[in-house]
This record gives sequence, C-alpha cells and structure tokens, in this order.
Amino acid sequence: MRILFLEEAVSFHVKHVGLQLGSLIRISCVVHHLSKRDMHNDNPFDSPNVEKFTFKERGTRNVFWGLTIFLCANCLLLAWFLPGVAMVLAMLVVLPGLANGYIDYRRRLLAGPVDGLTQWGTMVVAFLQLIPFVPLGGLVMFLIAEAVVAYARATMPDGVSAWDVMAGYLMGLIGGILTYAAAVLIMLVWKVIGLNKSYRELAVSQPTT
Repeated sequence: MRILFLEEAVSFHVKHVGLQLGSLIRISCVVHHLSKRDMHNDNPFDSPNVEKFTFKERGTRNVFWGLTIFLCANCLLLAWFLPGVAMVLAMLVVLPGLANGYIDYRRRLLAGPVDGLTQWGTMVVAFLQLIPFVPLGGLVMFLIAEAVVAYARATMPDGVSAWDVMAGYLMGLIGGILTYAAAVLIMLVWKVIGLNKSYRELAVSQPTT
C-alpha cells in the first residue's frame, strides 16, 4: 500500500514538473518572439511601417448646400428677366463666394465639429471678403479708360469723340473685371494651398492605429 502511494506521488510530481517545463518553454518562445520583433522595428536600416492616415470629416454641410441651392435658384430666376446681369452676378459673386466659403468651412472643420451658426458666419464672411476686390477692379477700369482717352487725344487732331470715350471705358471695364477675377483666383489658390498644408500637418500629428 505504501509502495503504491509512493508511485502515485512520484508520477504526480513528474507530471507537475513536466507541465511547468512546458509552460516555461512556451513563455520563453513568446518572449523571444517579442524581443525579435522589437529588434526588427528598432532597426534603423529597415523601412518603417507607416500606416495610411485617413481624415474623417466632422460636421455637416447643410448650411453650405442650402445656401448654394438658394443662390442658384435666385440666379436662374433672375436669368429669366435679365440674363446678362444674372450671368455676371453668378460668375463674379456667387461662384467665388461659395468657393471661398467652402474652403473656409473645411479649414474650420480641422478644429472640430462646426455648428449651424458658425457655418452661417463663415459663409457671410466669405462673401464679405470679396468686397475689397471691387474697388481694385474699379481703379483698374478707371486707369485703363483714362489711358485710352489720353492716347486718343494725343493722336487725333480733331479731338476725342464720344465713341473714343466709350471704347476706352469698355476696355477699362474688361480690364477691371479681369483684375477682379485674377485677384479672387489668387486668394482662393492661396487658401487652398494653406488648407492642404493644414491637412498634411494634421496627418503627421495624428497618431496612427
């Protein structure tokens, strides 16, 4: 009886030691694998695994699209009565203002969600930013018109006729419109470049998962 008890105790002890050895072997394998992976990641000559950054847009564009539909509908209604005025208004005011507002809206989204009141304020300020370019275009128009009239006076011995003045101001109007459009385009391009730079900075600072 005592011999049987000793045999069972020895077999239990051997089995327990075997389980402990197996656990130690598995733990050592895991530690070796982790240390090898860390050494591989710390290798300065190995290319790092950079995960692609995805920026999820926050907020909504309800105000922007609502204002866009409203302004386009009014331009179409105005085109029914005054096609020329509607086309000029759409090309010089509505489209630049909406584009400017959308760029400013995307810039505000980088800081967090944007509520409706902030969206309205952004769109209003975007249209107000076009106002300084109007006197710039008017100044260019006046300078071109006066230059054409002065040239006509210097080259025509009979004096300047009304047609010469009209031609001068027509050329000035074209020059003023082109100046206004160029100034607005430069502003939009400058804002787009700044927005792309902000996106890149956010992508670099954003932790990857």
